[in-house]
Amino acid sequence: MEIKVRKIPSKTIAGLDDLARQNSQSREEYIRQLLEHHVMYSEVEGLNKKYEILVQEVSQNMIIALDQNTRVLDKFIALQKEEF
Repeated sequence: MEIKVRKIPSKTIAGLDDLARQNSQSREEYIRQLLEHHVMYSEVEGLNKKYEILVQEVSQNMIIALDQNTRVLDKFIALQKEEF
């Protein structure tokens, strides 16, 4: 597939050429990889956000479970003290 981008400032083109040359690539190859990396970065960021949400949900559920366990243990300890 082909994409054409018009009206790119000459300074930007020169910068892309320099970066491509530093990486021993053609301008086209450099821009192709740049776009691929940008898309992959966006996908990874989306996965990171989903993972952060999952960790928050699991953490909240663990805190709730620990709080409930603590209340049950406190009641158990209180009942044990009453028996003695």
